Amino acid sequence: QDEECGVDLTRPGGRDGPLPRLDGEPGPAHNLFAFPAEDNFAGVKYPLRWIQQIRAKSTHAAQWRVLLDAAAYVPTQPLDLREVSPDFVAMSFYKMFGYPTGLGALLVRTDAAEGLKKLFWGGG
Repeated sequence: QDEECGVDLTRPGGRDGPLPRLDGEPGPAHNLFAFPAEDNFAGVKYPLRWIQQIRAKSTHAAQWRVLLDAAAYVPTQPLDLREVSPDFVAMSFYKMFGYPTGLGALLVRTDAAEGLKKLFWGGG
């Protein structure tokens, strides 16, 4: 386990090596670690240094991306994206401005966007 963030990123069951890709294609397996910058209920703030710690665990066989849920964090304090560099940041405009409800944003780093591919169509 990583002593800083307490998250075990090894393969389930203690086996060595990355998990295989679900599509069976060659290349690295892509993984997503998502966490809130601030707990919406209890107000606990989680260390933003986790972003770099998780990204540093990327290898040729297993790439790690980080999604930071900043919805409860950004209304009360600044988030310097030059200092911390998550791949994705989710924000709520409702929590920042009070209106309109149900409106937010997902910020995506350019290098992370290159890896996004729509594999299927669905939804309404």
